Amino acid sequence: MLRVFALNRHRLTLAGVIPVMELGLVLLIAWLAAGFFWQLFAPRSTAPSLTPPLPPPPARVRAWNGASSWFGVSGANEAAASTLSARLVAVIAGDDRSSAAIFTGIEASAVALRVGQSLQPGVQLVRVARDRVELDRQGKREVLMLDGRDASEPGVSGSAPTSRSAPGAAPAIDVPVATLFRGQLAATMQAGNIADWAKGLAPSPGGGILIADPAQQPLAKSLQLQAGDVLKAVNGQNLSQPADMSLVFTAFSQQAQIRLSVLRGGVPTTLQYQIQP
Repeated sequence: MLRVFALNRHRLTLAGVIPVMELGLVLLIAWLAAGFFWQLFAPRSTAPSLTPPLPPPPARVRAWNGASSWFGVSGANEAAASTLSARLVAVIAGDDRSSAAIFTGIEASAVALRVGQSLQPGVQLVRVARDRVELDRQGKREVLMLDGRDASEPGVSGSAPTSRSAPGAAPAIDVPVATLFRGQLAATMQAGNIADWAKGLAPSPGGGILIADPAQQPLAKSLQLQAGDVLKAVNGQNLSQPADMSLVFTAFSQQAQIRLSVLRGGVPTTLQYQIQP
């Protein structure tokens, strides 16, 4: 009797628990279904949302091959003084189209070159400055200084000194300013007779450069020089012999205002020039 009663009591307990479990299962399924439905049909927000940051890239080992160039080029790559037997006697320093230079000691007569032309096989003129030229000699850069100049000397000033007459001398006659272009001067230097750049000149008995034959002197026409003119000074620098014609070339290539002191018919005369690029 007691055993039958206990069995019936156990059945009643299970009968009460099963509906509760079924109800919980139904609620769980309903909650999951509601969440799934919300994910599918809920309205999308247009507000910006934060995204997690990207992981940092893995560290890379950098090559140090180029470290030598990070702090400038080594002095070993700088242009060295040229060992050529050539002498630089005059320059016209302008842009790459108008720059030119006159060399001696290469051929029997002087040679005028523009930037890009070859001085010798394997030696090319790459740059013309006020007091030097830069050469490419089989891939190496070399510097050739203007004759009489030193690499340690400062550059020539662009201002023209004022020429002064000696005490008791007759005042110089000033000729109106003539305008010249560096390209025009470079073309003159490259004329057919530039090899004889000192031709038509002669030493003056009283000192200076005598224009003996203007037709043979490349610069005579450009500078409006006349037969019998004696060049005495250019921007305050004395001219005493025909070789000093290189000083005239140098002055016209380096300065924008030129004062050329000459004796014209025995009368001191100042020729003035304005040099345009």
